[in-house]
Amino acid sequence: MRKFGVKTFFGDASRPGLLHSAGLSNAKLLIIAIDDHERAIEMVKFARRERSDIHIIVRAYDRHHVYELYSAGANDIVRETFDSAVRAGKYSLMAMGNDEKSSDKTIDVYVDHDRSNLIKLARVWEPGMDIANNEEYKSLAKENQQLLLAAIQALKNSDKEQD
Repeated sequence: MRKFGVKTFFGDASRPGLLHSAGLSNAKLLIIAIDDHERAIEMVKFARRERSDIHIIVRAYDRHHVYELYSAGANDIVRETFDSAVRAGKYSLMAMGNDEKSSDKTIDVYVDHDRSNLIKLARVWEPGMDIANNEEYKSLAKENQQLLLAAIQALKNSDKEQD
């Protein structure tokens, strides 16, 4: 990368010394995209302690990892398989006869709903507790599901009125 003029640092990015050498104290943004789930959480916690104002974007393995990263202080969390699953959902809608514009609208409603509700669920998630045993989580998840179905139905009704 240096041969291409890109400033690079070699080493374990989860080490505080390397993060500081790379410019953590002046950075506006930190992106964490490592495969070690626990280290990613520790990096978020460290960066948040060092810089309460830094914007942290981190890749998550799954929904529970999202909750842990949110709790650790991440601003934006990208789920590894979410975008590909959403794209597969769009293709499914189109394969079932929906046009691309309608499919895009439905997917947008789903993604917006999922993102906002993911944060709500993260707030009631309890580390170490099976979500099936977390009554508040289950209740909120069921409520969110009903809200999503209502939002998609409203979108369908709106599309029919415009036709």
